[in-house]
Amino acid sequence: SYGWSNVLNSTIDCLGEPTQAGIMIRNTDVVHVEGTEIQNYENSIICYNSDAEIADCNFSINEVAVYSQQYSCPEIRWCVTSGSHIGIKTCTYASAEAGRVSDWGWCSFGFPYPVNNGYYIYHAAGPGQMSPDTLWAQYNWFSTPTPDPGKFFAGAPNVIMWRPYLTGSPPPKRDPTAGGPSQSFSVAQNYPNPFNPQTEIHFSLERPAFTTVTVYNIMGQQIATLASTDMEIGEHAVLWDGHDDHGSPVSSGVYFYVIQAGERFESRKMVMVR
Repeated sequence: SYGWSNVLNSTIDCLGEPTQAGIMIRNTDVVHVEGTEIQNYENSIICYNSDAEIADCNFSINEVAVYSQQYSCPEIRWCVTSGSHIGIKTCTYASAEAGRVSDWGWCSFGFPYPVNNGYYIYHAAGPGQMSPDTLWAQYNWFSTPTPDPGKFFAGAPNVIMWRPYLTGSPPPKRDPTAGGPSQSFSVAQNYPNPFNPQTEIHFSLERPAFTTVTVYNIMGQQIATLASTDMEIGEHAVLWDGHDDHGSPVSSGVYFYVIQAGERFESRKMVMVR
């Protein structure tokens, strides 16, 4: 693909012996693949020197769902793979962007358990690579409430940021153009923000649910759990005093608070200033 290209609402099925790829994207970033089903190929999509956008796709009975090669970093959102040996694979100075805490839950790549002793994500390093390349894959569903860390491979010095993850099937897709939380579950911006020494987080529930309020740093590492309990319908508020779960004060910087009530969740950014 060269120049602006779109593959929309299509079905691509290899009826004979599996060939290399259902879609091959080379040397361009301006490709958008959406609403497409790809099955019975060695690789559903191969990106070579491309940061293509891939959304709302279904990949089935493939060796690899998305293969990111040589200087590629495709953005993957709201896709699902089944019957694949590897969900996302990279090689030779390549990575992928499959969701972050800051996405407010608009990612949710579905990874059923990999077949044939495969991997959810296989993030290989390039020859002689010295600096780490981070592959972001937060807030995805890995087919079980407790994913097996052994199903994530990162060749040194690379890193896969796959925590936090969904503990249940992805919730119904929301419209990212809506610009805010869903009507049934709302989360307000913390106040004050920036803050020191403490801030309040307000949210409301339309129905009772087991609810957690968790704070993460910008690397996706869990810092503090502010609530983890059954909550009733209505308005709720929690206070964060800027300390981690061990009682130590956190440093200045950007943090994210994530509120999950049942299968619904929202995330907001906040700033601690010491």
